[in-house]
Amino acid sequence: MRESPSRITIVGAAAVVIGGAALLGIAQTTPKTSEGPPGFKPVQPLGRMMEGQKLLYAQIKDGITDEAWEEAATAAWILAEIANANRYQKDHPDYRRFAGTMSQQCVDLANALHHRDAKLSKDRTIAVGRTCGACHDQFQKEVK
Repeated sequence: MRESPSRITIVGAAAVVIGGAALLGIAQTTPKTSEGPPGFKPVQPLGRMMEGQKLLYAQIKDGITDEAWEEAATAAWILAEIANANRYQKDHPDYRRFAGTMSQQCVDLANALHHRDAKLSKDRTIAVGRTCGACHDQFQKEVK
């Protein structure tokens, strides 16, 4: 089993979940506009958010390999929440669709990880990666 900083990553990313939950609370109680919920202001550039998503994705893959199911599931839930907030990073319907799809795929992945289903977890991880790749193909040149 790997000795990794993944526990630190999970603990550090927990703040994202709390912030995302607050964002969802605003989004659910306030009418949405085309720009997202009122008051939404990213705290970091989009590129940095993508770096964090990449770290969580790697942590999920490592968790499957190491059979660290709960750590991987926690990372998948955090990644789902980040993708959910990511919908408001760019006011483009395709971008928002990719982020929403990724969020739901990560929820599905977290559930597979919770049930310790290695094959389904791998398949769902691949699906998340494909969604990321499709979004990057269309938008990554704009992020840099």
